Amino acid sequence: MSQKSTSDYVRASAQKSRVAFVELWMVDPEGLVREVTVPAVQLETLLEDGVPVGLAQLGLATGADERDHVLVPEPATWAVLPRFGGHEAVTARLFCGLTRADGAPSPLDARAILRRAIGRATDRGYTFYAGLAVELYLLLAGDAAAAPLSGGRDAMHALAAALEQIGCGVQGLGAAAGPGQWRLDLAYADALTTADALTTLRRVAGDLARSRGAVATFMPFPREDAPGSRLDVTLSLLDGGEPVLFDDRGVDGSAVGEALAAGLEQAAPALSLVARSTVNSYSRPLAAGPRVRRDALSGGVDGGVLRFGGADASANPHLLLAGLIGAGLRAVGEGADGDAPGAAPATLEAAATRAQATPWLREAVGAELLDVLLHAARADAAAYRRQVTPWERARYLDRY
Repeated sequence: MSQKSTSDYVRASAQKSRVAFVELWMVDPEGLVREVTVPAVQLETLLEDGVPVGLAQLGLATGADERDHVLVPEPATWAVLPRFGGHEAVTARLFCGLTRADGAPSPLDARAILRRAIGRATDRGYTFYAGLAVELYLLLAGDAAAAPLSGGRDAMHALAAALEQIGCGVQGLGAAAGPGQWRLDLAYADALTTADALTTLRRVAGDLARSRGAVATFMPFPREDAPGSRLDVTLSLLDGGEPVLFDDRGVDGSAVGEALAAGLEQAAPALSLVARSTVNSYSRPLAAGPRVRRDALSGGVDGGVLRFGGADASANPHLLLAGLIGAGLRAVGEGADGDAPGAAPATLEAAATRAQATPWLREAVGAELLDVLLHAARADAAAYRRQVTPWERARYLDRY
């Protein structure tokens, strides 16, 4: 479908659905949606010219709101958002690129980083597809004990139906191990579509939960007495349109599949900064550790898949997939170096140190964006160290 045809569809859909407002979504380095909402009467102008915006307006900078950036809508991402209360004004969403005044992509735009990684793969004849399985908790809002929402299954069914309605395919869902914890599997798609789907899921899940007096949290460890929430990534690789991870003549997988698996295992510690991006991520180790599961190389979707289990639900999916693609291209092109992967970082600071010392990761996500991630990680770690917890007071206040 041409850009003009897509834009025509957007206009027709907005009129048919009586859209009142349009949210322009940009994905920041943390994976958070930064949005600007405009009345739908401005749709024609924003499709043609985008929307001037300052970084401060997006919450990405402080100081004067210098209108030196532009949100550039992507008509193919148009979706009318679900209304769980039934009384809200009809609102639609458009993912946007963030560009500078001269049209150059902003280094803070996570979707642009993933597009660049996809472009490098395409230049070498490769196409990466991905599926995501994410865990989340549905908890009563304002409950200090983080009690689970009753009727959680009905809420998850409503969530899956809402996602399907706006074009985010759901392959399955079910209860996870923690009280109030759920798992949802997003449909297999190209890397950008898959990352956008998780971003949309987070937003829609939050809206649904609030309509029921609850909170949908993707915090890695929201409860001390319960398992953390994982983000499992399934990858497949095509070369010139043909699946290449599995070779019928092999036992465990093709040479490309084995190189990719080994390369991602070695890359896992360096990827921790984008795969496990909060102080809370390191409260406890992930159950399976940051390793690639090779069992699926013997066959399956698209002729073999790899499953990366080194991320949690806080990960920015766009940067995580960009990092996996960058590590994968490096591994397939150069091969694994034979060294052991090394231990997973035990703290966010250690993850930042490992990432800073990894040249290929700086190339994969961009030097400026990586510096933003490093600064944010170290600031969070420093703030965490300065706190005095109730546990510390209870243990030490009268003891010394």
